[in-house]
Amino acid sequence: MSHGQLSTIKIAFDILEHLGDENLSTPTEIAEALDMPLSTVHGYLSTLESIGYLQSQNGRYQVSATTLEIGVNARKNDALYNVSKPIIENLAEDLKEQATIITREGTDAIVYYTLHENNDIYLDTYPGLSLPPHATAAGKTTLAFLPPDRREAAIEKITFEPLTRFTITDREEFEKELETVRNDKIADVHEEYKLGISALGAPVFSDDTLVGAVCVAAPEKRMSRQSFKREATRKVETASNTIEVNLRNY
Repeated sequence: MSHGQLSTIKIAFDILEHLGDENLSTPTEIAEALDMPLSTVHGYLSTLESIGYLQSQNGRYQVSATTLEIGVNARKNDALYNVSKPIIENLAEDLKEQATIITREGTDAIVYYTLHENNDIYLDTYPGLSLPPHATAAGKTTLAFLPPDRREAAIEKITFEPLTRFTITDREEFEKELETVRNDKIADVHEEYKLGISALGAPVFSDDTLVGAVCVAAPEKRMSRQSFKREATRKVETASNTIEVNLRNY
């Protein structure tokens, strides 16, 4: 770890993140997953439970609602969330599809708020979800508008895992795709993340800095119709522009 950083805090968050992914786990399972001594894990679990961040039942641990409360409180005090929420709701209602506001954390695209108005399809998208940067409109939008040095560093970390047969797995092709996103100011992704689902994404800037993206996901059959795609593109871009204006006046 870097000088001045506390390894104990990192370990505590490693445990919280593991339990966030796996939910109920025994101390032994946590120790094996994180390659830590069982006695050390017991100490962290006991401490985290005593201060309310974990709860246990029948020898298994899970993250408590306290951690959710922290995230909810942080979000409700954030300008991007407050400004974008009603706009995302209107966008979802207008298009009768899923609309999402993405927040940028470092180089990651994180779902901040999402509303699903199409009950015919299921998308496991929820606040806090980190989306694959190489296979989603949100991820491509986030990366495309980063400063070049940060973008290159982020691309270096991508494994380019094929999520569907349409996922871009070649770095050179991916970089060309990001250039297209920058030029068009819209990400257009077809079945790269989930088969049968396509998405559009537009960047949101505040003081010339990328802070997030507006995205809409819809069935590929609908998105492939030019009339719907034109309408969706126009409304996604309008939503993005409206959020930027409201952020300046927030």
